Amino acid sequence: MKTMRLMNLLFLLLVFPTSVSAIQVHGKYFGPNDKMPRYIVTFENCYPSYPCEEFCTGTIIEADWILTAGHCNVGPGHVVRLHAHGQPSSWTQRVVEVKRPPGVDYKNNTVNGVRMDLALVRLDKPIPLGDQFRKARITSSFPVAGMKGWVAGGGDHDGRSNERGILKWADAKIDKYFANTNTLLLSVWANPGDSGGPFMRWFNDNPASGDMELIGVWSAVLVQPYMTFVGTPAVRAWIMTTIGKPI
Repeated sequence: MKTMRLMNLLFLLLVFPTSVSAIQVHGKYFGPNDKMPRYIVTFENCYPSYPCEEFCTGTIIEADWILTAGHCNVGPGHVVRLHAHGQPSSWTQRVVEVKRPPGVDYKNNTVNGVRMDLALVRLDKPIPLGDQFRKARITSSFPVAGMKGWVAGGGDHDGRSNERGILKWADAKIDKYFANTNTLLLSVWANPGDSGGPFMRWFNDNPASGDMELIGVWSAVLVQPYMTFVGTPAVRAWIMTTIGKPI
C-alpha cells in the first residue's frame, strides 16, 4: 500500500510538477572531512545597488562546466560563486552558455516521461582546479535503494536569509529508485536555494579514494519529506557529448 501511494505521488509530480527548489539541511556547514564544499557552487542573481542573492546550487564536473537542475533557469550573466570550508569565497565566474537535454519538455522537465531536470552550465573562465576546488566524478554505478551519501545546498535554513549561500549538508540515503523515470527518492527536507545540489558519496564508496562521485541532482519536492533527484549515471553520455570530454 505504501509503495502504491508513493508511485501515485510520483505520477502526480511528473504530470503536475512543482517549482519548489531545495533543501533544509540540519547540522554542519561543511561535508565529510571538509571535502564536499570543494565540489559545489551556488548561483546568484546580482543587480546594481543590491546585494547578490543565491537562488540555486550546482556541482563542478569540469573546470568550465557545472551541472545543476534545469528548473533553476540559470542563464548567461548569472554569477557562479565557489566555496571554501562551507563559506562563500570571493572567487566568482559568469555563466556564458546553458545546455539542456535534447527534446526536454520544459513544462515538466522530462524527455518521454523520463526525468531530465538538468542543465549543463558553461563558465566564462576555467575554475582553478586543485586542492581548494575539485571536480566531481559522474558515477557509472546505477543507484539502488539504501545507497548512502550526502546531500548539500546553499539555501536558507528555517527562513534565515543570512544563511542563504552558505553550504549546508546532511547524511542521506536513497529510499526508492525508479529506473523507468530515472528518479531517486530521498527523505530530506527542503528550502529554497538548494535545487540543483548534489547527492554524492565517496568514489566507489571508498573514502581512501579522496574523490567524490555525483549520483543525483536535486530536482523537486514530491511531498515533504520526500525529495526527487535525477540520477546522473543515465545521462553520462549526454554530459560527455555536451562538454566534449570524458568524465
